[in-house]
Parts: sequence; structure tokens; C-alpha cells
Amino acid sequence: MSNRLGGEGCFLAPPVFEHTFGWEPGSITFKALEGELLSSEVISALANAPNENYRFDPNIKPYTHQLTAWRTLLAAKPQSAVITTGTGSGKTECFMIPILQDLVSEYQQTKRPLQGVRALFLYPLNALINSQRERLDAWTRPFDQNIRFCLYNGNTKESRASVRKEQKEAPNQILSREELREHPSPILMTNATMLEYMLVRQVDDPIIQKSREAQSLRWIVLDEAHTYIGSQAAELSLLLRRVVEAFGREASDIRFVATSATIADEKAEERLREYLAGLAGVPLHQVVVIGGQRQVPEIQFDGDDNGMSLTQLKSIEVGSTTAPKRFDALCKSRTAQLIRNTVVNSPKPVSLNDLIGSVGPLLVSKDAVEQQQELLEWLDLLTDTKPSDKQEPFLKLRAHLFQRMLHGLWSCVNPVCSAKSGDLKDWPFGQVYVQQRGKCDCGSPVYEAGFCDDCKTPHLTAEHAHPYLRQASPYVIDEFSLQEDDSDDSGISERAGSSLKGRAVIAPTPHEAFVSEDLDLDTAELGKLDAENSITISQADERDAICVNCGSAGKTAGGFLRKSYLGAPFYVSNAVPTVLEFCPDPSREDCDGASPESLPARGRKLITFTDSRQGTARMAVRMQQEAERSRLRGLARISHEGIKESG
Repeated sequence: MSNRLGGEGCFLAPPVFEHTFGWEPGSITFKALEGELLSSEVISALANAPNENYRFDPNIKPYTHQLTAWRTLLAAKPQSAVITTGTGSGKTECFMIPILQDLVSEYQQTKRPLQGVRALFLYPLNALINSQRERLDAWTRPFDQNIRFCLYNGNTKESRASVRKEQKEAPNQILSREELREHPSPILMTNATMLEYMLVRQVDDPIIQKSREAQSLRWIVLDEAHTYIGSQAAELSLLLRRVVEAFGREASDIRFVATSATIADEKAEERLREYLAGLAGVPLHQVVVIGGQRQVPEIQFDGDDNGMSLTQLKSIEVGSTTAPKRFDALCKSRTAQLIRNTVVNSPKPVSLNDLIGSVGPLLVSKDAVEQQQELLEWLDLLTDTKPSDKQEPFLKLRAHLFQRMLHGLWSCVNPVCSAKSGDLKDWPFGQVYVQQRGKCDCGSPVYEAGFCDDCKTPHLTAEHAHPYLRQASPYVIDEFSLQEDDSDDSGISERAGSSLKGRAVIAPTPHEAFVSEDLDLDTAELGKLDAENSITISQADERDAICVNCGSAGKTAGGFLRKSYLGAPFYVSNAVPTVLEFCPDPSREDCDGASPESLPARGRKLITFTDSRQGTARMAVRMQQEAERSRLRGLARISHEGIKESG
């Protein structure tokens, strides 16, 4: 395996880096926007939000792209917008604040509680819907029942009686479907499935009819719009047209807002405009694409290189991140300047290899691997050097690391394979591959390898396809089940890919439980073999097979073989402890006054995402169990050492 890490099927790709300096602030504060763009009520609601996480000081300056979005969306003539900015750029505020301002303005004119859907938010996942609850609650609470919101999904209770107490404590939110049908909220957050139900279910018809009578719908927000592609995008487009018609509106009178991931492409803006125009059915000229720009602190460089090496620079003010002398020295280093300029001036993230291509001549190392290591040390130094506590480091980076998911090891069945590499002299079969393929370079068939759970002896697995053996069905199973212990009682009794019907196990050596026979080969398809056109193998049905070395038949119905799968669960569960170990300790303020030593993982935090809800739950439980075991082992070790000292 280690000899194949750098070749075909390489597990780890070169890391990719992008700078993360702050987003460009606008030229005006929230307070200065009063009367021009935002009302005093909205500014007050943002400044005095009960949840401090969503509180905005009136004296701070919104980002430039936020101001652009507000002016675009609050213009007298309806315009639609695609908000495409990076993580942490205040993307939600780009559309949420204009919508709040619009609703507040209407309430100020009518002096009556708003009823009927004005703003419809569509989210692809319920988790994204729930993530907006705190924000909406913080910003609408000052308006009590006058401006309400509702999170309408499968978890929304049916009757008022079941949420009477909660509803009394949250007057600005609608918590039951009965209340929503009688008094439709001006802000409605839902998903495409629930919106479809709302259009066809008679019981939900009052929501639409009361909104239609008020001619109220004028905002539709599509979060994570880039996730809608192909037939899913077509279905959403048709759904939006039905919604507009059901609410008695014209698409051109509605402000559509789509949030999207950034796209590094010369024609990205044009493509995004066409995408939203086609999806929403609005004229192309009504769509505006709004992106953000980061503000990179300027560093003066007079062109004279101080000639200091990496080792010399690292020796300045050792052990301190705040190192003004080291920062000044970096400002006079041609290598440091070139690395920084390459990253910050690139329109897209830069890979490690691209960086080496730019600064390679200035590096001391000439070997490719040593150059990678030297450049990584430079990046560590540049990102770990600040002129003062309140200033940005010389270079501020985010690294993206990509690793391949391993869905099995594959081996040639021919033990005298001519393509077999020298490091596999003790391997009982032919050449080994980390990617699935039909035949070996020697012409023999390739099958998936599995290893005995007890002694790790390799065997091959195949399927009967008379008169030949073919590869078993592709890897199609929840990879999170691979994390289960043999004693687990979760109901998963078979290993990944272990559908036993028609399966065969090929042994590395003859055994009494296996039948030795010639493997017929389709030579017309495989071509001329280096060995004979018939290979003698030892095979048995998977249900009857045992390990030829230790005799194990396995502890589950899935047999004794474990396949080589490295997926997200393995990487995440193994990477998280290591990443946390090298994260810096948080400050006491971030720990609510507690010392980091008194908290789990020293107060360090890390967020992971997967696309398997059940798998994530399984993995979370497993990681919690491992953490508890480690904690108990530590306590037991301390207790044991204490007994030894006292005894």
C-alpha cells in the first residue's frame, strides 16, 4: 500500500490554499444608513437582538457586498439577485435584512399585524431551516405578533393545544399548522416537498388563499441554489411557476434571491444570471450577481532582499505569534513576498504544486518532496507571524485537503502474473490495484481482495456467472456500517457488500474446504495471457468458505472476510483527534471564564459534515464512546500510579 500512495490512485492530493483576509467593509456605518436605506426600528432590532450572536453594533460598517445587495433588493423596481460570496461573508444578512426592512416598512404604514406570506424561503434541508430559527427570533422579537415567522416542515405540530405554552413564550413565531392556516405568517420557511404539499392539500389552502387575497407574496429565497441541478432544477423551476400562479402574482413582480457557492470561472457571472432567470422565469435583465471582495492589508516591500534563510527567519522571536521583528524581516524577504503575492493575487485557490511552480527557484531544496516540505514550513511561518495582537498575520490562509475514498483493493487472480511488482513477492495472487479494473496488465481477470477478520490472510471474492467467474457487484452499502463492532446489536449483521447469493471465495492456497478447478477464461475478451489460458484456483461458496490459514468462519452472517474500504467515517474519526490536538487553546473569554484544561478536548472545537444522517448519528455515538473510554483509561492510569506511589 505504501509503495502505491504516490502513484495511480494516490490517497492524498496536493493541498489547496486560499487567503482568508477579511471581507471589504463599506464606507458607511449601520447608524449612517438610518433614513437612507434602513429604518431606525430595523437598526434598533439588529443592535438590541436578545441573542448576542446576531447583534450588530450601529457603529460598525457592513461589508461592501452587503450594501450592494441591500440597495439592489430594496430598489423601487423589483430586481432579483444571486448572492455568491465565500464562507463567513454575511451571505444571509444580504437578503434577510432587506426583507425585514420591507416588512417593517409595510407594518409602519398599515399599523396592523401582517398576515399572508410575503417572503417564502426554500431550503434543501430541514437542518438549514432550523439553523435560521435563532436568527429570525432575535430580529423579529421586538415586533411581537406584528411580524411573525414560521418554520414549516415535517416537525411542525398540527394543533395549537400541543404547543400552547411554547406559543405564549414566542409570540413572534407560529408553532402549529392550525395557527399558520388561520393567520399565515409573513415569513414562511419550508422545503420543496412541504411546499408541494401546501399547493395540493385542501387543508393548507387557507395559507395560499389568504396570501392571494392580500397580493402579499413578493420575496422568494432559494438557499444553496447550486445544489439544484438536472431534473431537480427542472422540478423546482416548475414548482416556482405554480407557486407564483397560486399566489396570484407575476414572476417579474417578485424579488427572487438565490445564494450560491462561489464559482471560479471567467463566465461565472453570466452563467449565474442565466441560471436564476431560467429557474425563476424572470427576465435576464432583472437578475444581478453580487459577489464579495476580500481586503488584503498592504505590505511595503522596497525590492531589496535581506537574504535571510527560512532557518534564520524562524529563529527571530521564537515561540511567539506576535513577533514585530520577524514580521519586518518577512516584509524584506523576497521569498515571503512572492509566496504571499502568489496566493492573494490568484483569482482562485492555489495548489501546493502551483506555489512551487512560482517560488521553486527561490527555495533551497531542489528535490520535489523536499520542496513541498520546505514550502509548507514557509506557510507555517507566514501564517504564524503578526506585527501586533490586533493586526492580521503576514498571510492568512485556509487549507483544503482532499483524500481519495478507497472502495476496495483489487488483485489479479494469476499467482505467476508477469505484471506483479517485486514488493509483492509474498503476496499469493498477482498484481494489486487500488482502483477497480476488469483485467490485469498480464491479461488475467481481477477480483476484489478481502482479509480474514482474525488472521488477515488475503482471499479474493467473485460471483458465479456460468461458465465464468466475474467481479462481485460494485460497492453499494452505507460505509458507516463498517464502523460497527462485531458485538453491535444495531441490526446490521452483514459486512459491506456481503450479499451471499452466488458469491465465491478464492483461496490463496489449496484447502480441503475449497474445490480446486481450472478457471475458464474468455480469451477473446482478455487477450493473450502470459500464463496458460487456464489457471487453477481453489474456490468455495461464500456461505461455506472458511479462512485457509486459521479456519475462521466469521462472527456474523457476512462471513469471515473484511474488505478494504476507507470512507468518510474512517477519515473523520481518525482525523478529528489529531486535528484537535494541534489546534490552539481557546481564551478564557471563549470558555466563559473556565480554564481550557478543565474542559473536554481543552475547549477546542471542530465541526464535521457528512451526507448521511443515520451514519453521522452512528459515528457521533461511536466517537462519544471512544472519548469516554479514553477518559476512563486516563483516570484508571492516574489511580494506578497513585496506588503505586502510596504503596
